[in-house]
Amino acid sequence: MWRNFNFRFNSSSEVACGLVLASAVVCVSPRPAAAQTEPETGSASPADAERAAALFQRAKAAVAADNLHDALRGFRDAWELSKTSEVAANLAIVEAAFGHHRDAAEHFGFALSHLSPSTTDEQKQAIVSGLDAAKRYVLTLVIQGAPAGASISIDGVVIGRAPLAGDVYVEPRIHEVGADAAGYQSMSRRIQSSAGSTLVVQLELKPVPAAHSPEVAAEPKTVRSSKGPSPVPLFVGGGIAVAGAVLGTILWVKADQADKDALDRTSALPPDPNACGTGTTYGSECEGIHEAYVAEDRNRNLSIASFAVGGAAAAGTLLYWFWPRNHLATSAMPTAIVTPGYAAVRASWNW
Repeated sequence: MWRNFNFRFNSSSEVACGLVLASAVVCVSPRPAAAQTEPETGSASPADAERAAALFQRAKAAVAADNLHDALRGFRDAWELSKTSEVAANLAIVEAAFGHHRDAAEHFGFALSHLSPSTTDEQKQAIVSGLDAAKRYVLTLVIQGAPAGASISIDGVVIGRAPLAGDVYVEPRIHEVGADAAGYQSMSRRIQSSAGSTLVVQLELKPVPAAHSPEVAAEPKTVRSSKGPSPVPLFVGGGIAVAGAVLGTILWVKADQADKDALDRTSALPPDPNACGTGTTYGSECEGIHEAYVAEDRNRNLSIASFAVGGAAAAGTLLYWFWPRNHLATSAMPTAIVTPGYAAVRASWNW
């Protein structure tokens, strides 16, 4: 059963009409609906207002004729042209009759927050009752905390900007509620609750850390030394010194052996100063003597080089180990350089 109330329709031609659902009606399965923000109000153009008034009248007649499908279509078309509390209330009533509870709650909420001065207490109470009935089938979200102007989204669909004018109504299932604003880190929360519940969703965004300036120079950082010198250079330098001494000794011994071999070969020849001269008949013996002397020279030179390297390593190690140190042993000055397309860290040390 339907009862009619007079809602003032604000347009260039005023139409007195309204309906409020006074008793239960047959409900159909609710259709899925994405969350939407509260529609913006504002005066429609004269042409749109006139057309919306005509659509409102036809929808009213369709209700009287029990043709709710045409009534739903008519009120929706009128709503697209002129978003007023009167259109919203009547559209919500028909949506509730079809079981579109989320849409009905949204439009009842709009109607309640944008009542015209001519709305009576009885009409207001009818809207409140309709909203309470629709909210029993949906999840009500109260979204707070986001900075002014932040984009609010539900399941990836932007529904408006903070602060939202009213509650948001969604189907009772899992949803992802997010907020995004320039200069802040984006965030999202996953929420879930049963039909008829109200959840307060806090979306407090954290500011994005300030960017580095093109060049930032840090104060020199002093590394205080409370211990003696590191043992690593001692191990490395000592190892090189020992290796140089061992290798030099081996090569020196080999050089002595080559020299003795050359002398033995020479003593086997006749005591003639030109025994290995031009036209000698001792070619193979003379060649062996020559090779022995070459080996002696090579090993002697390598031995001397090995002793020199080992001695230098030993001297450097001892110098490092016994060098006097102040309490402030090392000072390091790192400098960060950041420019468009280039970034580097430059550092210098004083020992």
